[in-house]
Amino acid sequence: MIRYFVATELGVAHHLHRYFEWRSNILWPFEIPGFTDPKRFQVFLSEKDSILDPARVKKYLIDNGMKESVGIFTAKGAAHGESVIEMGSHFDLVKKWLEDRIS
Repeated sequence: MIRYFVATELGVAHHLHRYFEWRSNILWPFEIPGFTDPKRFQVFLSEKDSILDPARVKKYLIDNGMKESVGIFTAKGAAHGESVIEMGSHFDLVKKWLEDRIS
């Protein structure tokens, strides 16, 4: 459903088609210091993501050195971004991880 509204809402569709450059908004593993260190970098995916393919992203990350068991989390049944919003399945985990970094 989100894909339909994002793709058809005039303002969003216009902006994405005219001004959004994917190559300017992508982080490649080699550009991220500590990419394979779960204390410095973690990835939270949503199983039912309609914007990207979480299984493909997960495979790409593992192929580039991340450890599935400590750095990659997938929220079962969640849509894009749902796992990390307040009350999402991984919100407390993200919050704790961030708090540990600033304390």
